[in-house]
Amino acid sequence: MSETTNTPYFLHGEGEMARLTRSLDWEKTGLGDPEQWPNELKVTLDIVLNSEFPMFLFWGDDYLCFYNDAYRPSLGKTGKHPSILGMKGKEAWPEIWPEIEPLLRQVSKGEGKVYRENQLIPFYRNGVVENMYWTFSYSPVHNEKGEITAVLTVCSETTALVQRQQDLRNSERRFRSMAEDTDLYIVTGDETGEATYFNPAWTKLTGAEMDELTGTGWTNFVHPEDLEPFSSLYFGSFEKRAPFTGKSESNPQMVIIAGF
Repeated sequence: MSETTNTPYFLHGEGEMARLTRSLDWEKTGLGDPEQWPNELKVTLDIVLNSEFPMFLFWGDDYLCFYNDAYRPSLGKTGKHPSILGMKGKEAWPEIWPEIEPLLRQVSKGEGKVYRENQLIPFYRNGVVENMYWTFSYSPVHNEKGEITAVLTVCSETTALVQRQQDLRNSERRFRSMAEDTDLYIVTGDETGEATYFNPAWTKLTGAEMDELTGTGWTNFVHPEDLEPFSSLYFGSFEKRAPFTGKSESNPQMVIIAGF
């Protein structure tokens, strides 16, 4: 269908997916002429195609696929785009269908909406199956009779966020492994000066248990001669958002690290 003054309102737009949706031969999908589509499909698709947030629509019993420009980058440069537009869900997503079909059926049957946060969903893009993480919701689309005719997906790929969190946890494990296997006195603190971690060497020095030490100010354990220069460097590092490690002149075994 070419873009003319007779183009249905819900297919207007200059985005790639609006153009592709206009030009697709919908007779081959079983949906037929877009002018005759159910009203709830028109309204929902108008929202999807005009949204700046990634959205994917599964329509009907076969879960025919629609998606918008914001979702498009998640499909990569090669693979599913644009071939899955108008395709049955099972054919479009064979690698993850066993995982997502039960969720779609749950929503379609009116058994509750779906929300997942940082969910691992590997799928095919850029010529390979990639491990991808998503935060997404599946919500029902109703017709005028209150029947559920589609499932609307609002989503955000969080792969980079999850990777950063994993890297942070790995870094934390490496730090603790080092800190707990040394005779140096290591303490980490926050921007208020409150200690967030003492390594085991401190229990030997003070005779206090770890839970007794945590939450106290690290300045309580600094020699008076070191307090002023330590404090200046320490709190200055938070203002500059720059790493800081301080070593005591009076006690070479004492190291303080400013943590963010």
